[in-house]
Amino acid sequence: MEVTIRAAVEALGLEVTGSHRMPGGSTLPTWQVNTPHGPLAVRLYPTFLEWVARGMARLSTVLREANFPVPGVVAVVEDLPGYVALIQEWLPGVTCGEALRREPGQAWAYGVQFGQLQARLHTLPIPPEVAGEVPCLETHLPPPARLAWLHLDYHPLNVLVAEGRVSAVLDWENVRLGDARADVARTLSILSVDPVVWRAGQEVRQSLRTFRRGYLAGYAGGLMDDLPPFLAWAGEFMLRDRGPHCAEAGLVHVRRWTRYWRSRSRDGH
Repeated sequence: MEVTIRAAVEALGLEVTGSHRMPGGSTLPTWQVNTPHGPLAVRLYPTFLEWVARGMARLSTVLREANFPVPGVVAVVEDLPGYVALIQEWLPGVTCGEALRREPGQAWAYGVQFGQLQARLHTLPIPPEVAGEVPCLETHLPPPARLAWLHLDYHPLNVLVAEGRVSAVLDWENVRLGDARADVARTLSILSVDPVVWRAGQEVRQSLRTFRRGYLAGYAGGLMDDLPPFLAWAGEFMLRDRGPHCAEAGLVHVRRWTRYWRSRSRDGH
């Protein structure tokens, strides 16, 4: 794969001076590729997912036109053996997760900024031509009064921090249109009961609890109205997503979360 990554950048007439795969468990990992003009971010898509690569490029353009911080697109490179490459600018900074590890005392402040940025995403206009391309989120919940952009994987490893400020949002493959509360609930479920979080230990969970409180304050000054049904949905989503790849012991907290919010939904809270 690294050979193909380098070939994609070289196809632009750029010399490659180094490359490495970024950490993470994604099946579509991002690579940092260094050139004399600076680093680039490269992601490969199998040829049958060319439409996804092009969709991500169009999405980036639309969001940047709305002044939302996402990486700019350098090129979509075809004619690679079995792949299409999406090449984007490399933004400075570290992930919010790394910033929390380095500066746990800033958990509240970073959480507030993190929430403010997601709230801003949910207010962005959706151009008519995009509404026909980006699918709507399918849930058993009533349709929203207003459609919003949903990242659906908005967590500290997909958000950058630069110079002490939350600065950009990465990894938009799960993007949908739908009720903003679903996106908030999804983020809360990741921060609260994701098996990776529970394996990280008490100190990390404590930092994330402070971060989570800051997130809610930054997003809306507290919980949004009628959130329990969406929190139950987020638990169900995580069980479907994590279930095939996680031992049952790792899902205990997810199941408890889902049962709790399902009961709160039935009680009308």
